[in-house]
Amino acid sequence: MIRLILRLLNIRDYEGCKSCETLKQQLALVNEERERLTSTILNLVKPQVIPQQVTQTAPLVQSVSTFSRRRAELEKSERTKERIVKTSPLIAKVEDVKLSSGLDVNSVEELEKELGLEEKTNA
Repeated sequence: MIRLILRLLNIRDYEGCKSCETLKQQLALVNEERERLTSTILNLVKPQVIPQQVTQTAPLVQSVSTFSRRRAELEKSERTKERIVKTSPLIAKVEDVKLSSGLDVNSVEELEKELGLEEKTNA
């Protein structure tokens, strides 16, 4: 109460207690540490910016185009798909399946015989 009256009358600036000063210092240290931790976490979580490669896409084919143009576009896309299949080492080829299984893949009758799924035409 005396401190309040002295402060109101501006007679003398009172000194703060040592425990209050210690608490203020500790609070400042904790706040500084919290800000450093927050910035570290944000730097860890921040996504990395990866530059994107610009890919050119084929323009959309208009529906009013002639049949020959649409056929040419379809043939072009089929050629690119075929080239990708031929050059890709990850796609199984028909020859690989024939060699590994020992059977002709196109022979449905042989597969049916092997699996016991022969149709009985005796009726």
